[in-house]
This record gives sequence, C-alpha cells and structure tokens, in this order.
Amino acid sequence: MKTILFSNILSFFFIIILFSATTIFASKPEESSFVIHEKEAMKEDKECRNPISCFSTAIFYMEEGRREKGLLLLKKIELLYPFTTWKTRAAYIQGRELLRAGSPESLLYLEEAMALTSIRDYVLLDLAMAYRLADKNEEALALYSRLLDEYGESLLREKALFERSMALIDAANCLAAIKQLEDFIEEFPGSEFVPDAMLNMIQCAIKSNREAEINYSIKKLRTFYPILPHDKEEEANEILSTISDAKVAALAFSKEERYERSKAFYKHGMFKQAVDSLGPLSTMKDGSVIYFAAKALFRARKYSEARFMLRKLFILKNEGEHISAILDGYRLLARIGRRTGNGALINEAERALNELAPAGKQRGMVLLYRGGDYEDRKRYNKALTIYRTIFSEIESSNIVANALWRSAWIRYRMGKYKAAMRDFASYPKKFPNGYRYSDFLYWRGRCEEKLGKRKKAKATYRKIVERGGAGYYNYAALERLDKISRKKKKAKKGVPLNDVKKKAALLEIMPPQITAERAYRAAEELLILGQKKEAVSELEVLAKKYAKNELFLIKIIGLIYRSGEFHKTYMIVQNYFSHIYGGAWKDAPYEIKTLAFPLPVVSYVEKRQPSGSADPYLVAAVMREESAFDPMALSPAGAMGLMQIMPETGKYLAKKYKKRPFHKDHLFDPDTSIRLGGLYLGQLKRRFKGDIVYTIASYNAGPTAVARWVKKNRMEKDEFIETIPYNETRAYTKRVLRSYSQYLKLAGKEIPDLF
Repeated sequence: MKTILFSNILSFFFIIILFSATTIFASKPEESSFVIHEKEAMKEDKECRNPISCFSTAIFYMEEGRREKGLLLLKKIELLYPFTTWKTRAAYIQGRELLRAGSPESLLYLEEAMALTSIRDYVLLDLAMAYRLADKNEEALALYSRLLDEYGESLLREKALFERSMALIDAANCLAAIKQLEDFIEEFPGSEFVPDAMLNMIQCAIKSNREAEINYSIKKLRTFYPILPHDKEEEANEILSTISDAKVAALAFSKEERYERSKAFYKHGMFKQAVDSLGPLSTMKDGSVIYFAAKALFRARKYSEARFMLRKLFILKNEGEHISAILDGYRLLARIGRRTGNGALINEAERALNELAPAGKQRGMVLLYRGGDYEDRKRYNKALTIYRTIFSEIESSNIVANALWRSAWIRYRMGKYKAAMRDFASYPKKFPNGYRYSDFLYWRGRCEEKLGKRKKAKATYRKIVERGGAGYYNYAALERLDKISRKKKKAKKGVPLNDVKKKAALLEIMPPQITAERAYRAAEELLILGQKKEAVSELEVLAKKYAKNELFLIKIIGLIYRSGEFHKTYMIVQNYFSHIYGGAWKDAPYEIKTLAFPLPVVSYVEKRQPSGSADPYLVAAVMREESAFDPMALSPAGAMGLMQIMPETGKYLAKKYKKRPFHKDHLFDPDTSIRLGGLYLGQLKRRFKGDIVYTIASYNAGPTAVARWVKKNRMEKDEFIETIPYNETRAYTKRVLRSYSQYLKLAGKEIPDLF
C-alpha cells in the first residue's frame, strides 16, 4: 500500500527528523529478511552528510516500503556516527526489523537500544520478544515483569501481560499461564488479544487436563466472541474438534450468557443469529430481552416476527419492572407501522403511550411518525393537528423542535409563507441558544424573501453570519446574501499551506509543562523513529490530561496533525472542540480550523488524481464526511476505505477506468480509494451537468434516486436539500457542502454559487 507523504525540511534538527518523511496514511511494509554488509552500506554516501538527514532519509525509505535501502543507511549511521544517539536509534530500528524477520540477531541491537530511556518500555517489550525467539524464556519473563513493575502507567501494559502469558506457555508452564490469562481477560475484556488468550487457555487446559478451565474458556469464547477472524475461527474449530461432542454440548448457556452472545451477534450486524442465540423465545419473561429480540428482528427486516415479539412484551404491561422496555416497544411498533405503511400500528402505539407516558419522548416520537404518515398521504391538515398536539403535550425540546420544523415546512411547501414564517421564527425566540437556531432562522429568511421583504431577509441572514458558525446554514446564509445583493462573491484571502506565519504558529515550541511529561518525551522519540501509531497513542494520553487547557490541547493535537495522522486529529478535534462549529468558529485560531479541515489532504489529492476527477477540494470534503480520513474505515453496509466505496462500485469503476486486476481490499489503499472515488464524483458531476448539490447527494444515495427526486421536485437547491426523503442523505449533503465551503475558504479560493 502506498503512503501519502509530506516533507518539511526546516533548520533545526528536531523539526527535520520529526516532520520530514511524515505520512497521512501509514502502511505496513511487507515482511522480508535482510542481510547488511559494511561495504554495501558505505556505497550510499550522498544521503549521509549528517546523521539527521541520514536517519530521516532511512525512515522515509522504510515507510515507502524500500526497506533494504533504508537499512543500508541505518548501517551507515552505525559506522559513521558510532558514539551518538543516532547510532542507538539506528540500532533500535535494525533490531525491530530483525525481530520482524524472526532473527535472534535482534538481541544485540535491542540491548543497545536500552539507552533510549524515554521509550525504554517499548524497547523492553521488543527485547523480551527477542529473548522468546532465542528460546530464552526465563530472561523474557524477567523483562516482562520489569516492564510491568517499573512502567505501571505504560500503554504497553495490556500487550505485556498477554505476551508474558505466552512466554509462560513457551516455557511449558501451563498452570501459571492459565491463571495469568484469566487475569488478563478480566482486566482487558475488550482487548484485541482476548480471542487469542482464550484459545491458548483452552489448549493449555487440554494439555493439563483441567476440565474446569476448558469449560470456562470455551463458554467465554462462544459467549462473548462468537464471531472470530477467519484464521482464528479455523484455529478454534481445530481445537474444538479434539473435544468430544458430548462435552461441548454439555456446556449449556445460562440465560445471561445467551443474552451476551446475542448482543455480540447484534453488534456485528448479524441480527438473525442474535435472535437465534437467545434460545426458546416462548419461555422469555424478561422485558428487556424480549424488546432486544424484537429490535433484532426489526433490524433483520422481519417485521411480522418483530410484531409478534412485541405482543409478548405488551402482555407484561401491568408489571412495573418492565415499563421502560414496554415504552420503547410501543415506539418500535410505530416504527414498524411507519416502515410498512400500516397507520393502524402507529395509532395503536400512540393510544397506549398516551395512557402510559403521555408527555414522554416515546409518545413524542410516535406522534412524529404519525404526522409523517399523514404527510405521505398528503393529509396536511391532519399532520398539522398532530404537530400542535406535540407542542402542547410533549416535554422533550428536541421532539418539539422537530414538530415545529415539520409544521413550518408543510406551510412553506403549501405556499403559506406568512404562517410558515411565524413557525420558523418561534424556535429562535423560544430557544435562543438552541442547536437548531440557524436552521429555523435561515428558513424564516427564505419566507421573508418569498413575501418580498428583502431587507428583512438580509437582516435575518446577517444574524446567522454574525454568529460566526461553520455549519451548513452559515454557508447557505452567505449564499442568499450574495443573491439578494446581486454581487459577485469575492474570495477571501486564505493562508496558503506553506505560509510562514501559519508554519510558525503550528511549529511553536511546546510549553515546558508538556515537554516534561513522560508521554510527550516518548511521543517525541517515537515520531523520530517513524512509529507514528504508537506516538499518537501517547499524545492521546496527554490530550486527555490537558483537555481543559485549550492552548495546551491545540499544541498537542497540532503535533498529531504534523505527524500526518489526520484521522486521529479529526477524532480528537471532534471530541474536544465540537463547540467551535457553532458561534465560536468565527474567532477560533487558524490552527484549530486547519486541524479540523486539513489542507494537506487537498494537496495530496491534487497531485495524484487522474483527469476526469472531481475538484480536489470536493474530494477532500467527501473524504472527511465519509471516513473521517480513516483509510481502513468499513461501514456496516460494507463501504470501504477513505471514500467509502462499495466493492461492487469499486469493481465497476476499476473496469471502466482500466485499473486491473481489482480486489475489494484495494479500496483500503488510499491512492486507489481516492482515484476511484474522485473519478466517480467526476462522473456524477458530468451526469448532473456540473451541479455540486446533486453530485454530493448522488454519491450517497445513488444517481438513480437523485434523478428521480430532481424530476419530481423542480425547486431551488436549498429547498431540494430539505426535501430529500432519506434522512441520511439530507444530513450528508449538508455536511459535505459545509466541509467543501470551509476547505475553499481556508485555501483562499472562491466559493462557487451552488444555490
């Protein structure tokens, strides 16, 4: 897999090493053995004018998959700079490569690397594994214990505990291994190593003839991990084949274990298996379990079976302990009615909830379903009556806001702009700090335009703009102001990626309080060594610690950004700075804006996209909203990679644009995903004659559906967006338009007229 590369050659050594050869999406090079000879290493003389550039170039080669060439440079550092930290770093990288190749020679290099004190816990873990490869299990166990004792807060504790248990198995000490594996599973139940731990427990228990541990491990594995990766599933089946069928069958699940197993299937989208795992449904008496079964059947689109299950739940209506499940059950019944067009089910649910919890959110949601059902049948007055009921009887402000929105939209589409304007104006008055303030205010402005009140509309749009948000309606309000003023938009001067001021702001020296932290020192060293994933994990610890110190947090996230880990950057910004997308965006530091919308992604797309692709700023915006810059993203529906392309679509595009051979796993490769996604966006844009709104909507919902909506509803673009029948596509279109406009603004580009 290729990497996305950025180089910033700066003057002082830390910045050179930390940021020259950084990647957005790091890939794991293919494993290969290697042998380095001193004479060969001395041939590479141009890259080694100094140890800094030599090491930096070596890391670059290795990240690019050219490991042999990188290792030659590391050997050269060892020869030319024998008494420096660079030699120690070179030894560590060589030791890790030898360890990857399964060579016991790694011991010598890793022992030298123990001098890297800021990451000694990492070196200890690698050294322990090297001793295991050399069949020196006692020494390995001693190192694992040292790591756990001396570095109790280390992020490597989980892996060290697991590997220590494996070392005990290597040493044929199964009894101790079983005990430590049990402790490991209890401490880290969600660890990726748990299935391995359980399989090894079973094997050890079989060898030791310990029936209790065999039973415990098998039940635990089948309960919490019924779905294993293919290789682990084969291993599990092989182990279970050595145990008699009678013994396996005797491991009956308790009700609690069946429920946990069912939840594991549900989590993986295997809804039928989730229901089957619950056991005899006819004997169920637990309301929460019955509701769970009905929900799984609903997700499996088995609506009749789900209704039957809900009938069993409603029998328990008079038993107070099940009331929460029953309330949710009636809401689910109404959803079934909405999905199947059965209004009687919606009415039944509403009547029951009016009796059980008349002001509750479940009844509010059911009333929204009922109003939507009337709208579908064009019985608008009936729908308005339902929405008025919500205003007067339901406590949830979010549900009231939704009802108010639907009511206003009915009137708007019927051409009753005065009445619609009153509805749209009521939310900002009632909830001046409400999360939908700009939504309602924008459509109040549109009503004012329809009524010919252009000055009032301008004043309304300015209120949205003055709040300074970064959302879709802020962008839409600017569009309307330009249309009313009949002025051509001028691009605001952005700050180019290589601007000196921006670079100085991003690379400002860290405060001493941060640099004194063990996690920072470890991250600093790991970034120099090219171990970005591990470095980012350390920086995430710091981000959590300084979550309430905005200045420190920006600097920590900035270091993750400069490492090229944009997915992690995005997730941390969303976690700690989601508030800036509202009114705080206007005054937010430029650094935060570039962390939220990284321009290097645009540069990468621009340099590599083939002809026929969409605008690179649009590709970056789609990438941000589709995958949050995660090249390994996999949706529940099966969409893959940065641009979230379905395998069948990828196969079609690869054939159309002559990229052969194609395998669906190619969609996890950043270059492939961006190329195919960009070409597909370009194809959609041409189909819709350059219309960005239709292009974005069709990327999510498909061009056939969008063409049908366009034909059915000839209206202005902002009206079209609000009437998209798929909730997901409607929200998606708004998000991508928001991101597209922000990318263009940050880059100082002109934003095209889209409405």
